[in-house]
Amino acid sequence: MKLRAILRIISIIAVVSASTAGYLVYAKLRLYALEEARQEGLRQVETIAKNLSAYLSENLRPVRVLAGMAAVQDYLKNPQLEKLMAVNAILDHFKTTLAVDVCDLMDVNGLTVATSNRNQPDSFMGQSFSFRPYYQQAIQGLPATYLALGTTSNVRGAYYSYPVYINNLDVPSGIVVIKASIFFVEQELPPAEERIVVVTDPNGVIFISNIADWRYKLLWRVPPATIIAVENSRQFGIGPWQWVGMTRDGEERSVDQDGEAYQRHEIEIDNYPGWKVVHLRRVKEISQAVSGPLTRILGPVVLVFCLLVGAGVHLLYLK
Repeated sequence: MKLRAILRIISIIAVVSASTAGYLVYAKLRLYALEEARQEGLRQVETIAKNLSAYLSENLRPVRVLAGMAAVQDYLKNPQLEKLMAVNAILDHFKTTLAVDVCDLMDVNGLTVATSNRNQPDSFMGQSFSFRPYYQQAIQGLPATYLALGTTSNVRGAYYSYPVYINNLDVPSGIVVIKASIFFVEQELPPAEERIVVVTDPNGVIFISNIADWRYKLLWRVPPATIIAVENSRQFGIGPWQWVGMTRDGEERSVDQDGEAYQRHEIEIDNYPGWKVVHLRRVKEISQAVSGPLTRILGPVVLVFCLLVGAGVHLLYLK
């Protein structure tokens, strides 16, 4: 009876040891997978931020060239019909060549006096955009870039503005504006089934996302005063500014409103202070990437081992 008791104990120890060894292997591989996912996430968010910064910098020089065109300056000096036709031709040429949404000329008061979309239903012709920061900065002599939702077209875009000087004056007599679509940027983002990638403004408003329903919503919870400021800016439409439920839970971890954990990486976009690319990947999916193959490999091994131990103990019982 003592021998049989010893055999039972040995068999239990063997089974527990095999199970423990399998768990330790899984835990080690899970940590390795999390670190690999972390490094991959860092690389991906850096690549996206770099590509986005490069894309958003493409029209900085063209808008400066447009502001220096003689026909543009001549029209601001003396706004005549034939000169307007020359300006329109230049705006059309820049729009087509750069493959952008629209090119505009505004006077000193922010009124659109010439535009490449003059024949479109959503034309900016005759409209004032003096409330836009890209106008306010450029009319002060400071080139500007601005990401926003169009108030007339209701289409997202990147705006580039540059002051136009005439008669060697130190004060601008108007500004030129180029608006480029950000549609192609969003098309290059990975599928939402794999990971979540968003671009947020300094207040956390989601401007670009691979989840369409998240656009113009808040990634993080913000105070009511911030929501009022976002609404008053008219930068992203009229709202409502709903919170998607994401919360920071550590330096590189976030949790949604359902309690699901995410590995988080975020990086600021060059030349756009406060604007960030945020990369989120579910921790559960990372773990499943390890547990799935591991279960298929170690599961049968542990099962066979336990069966062999059981068979050995049974034979010893018979002896």
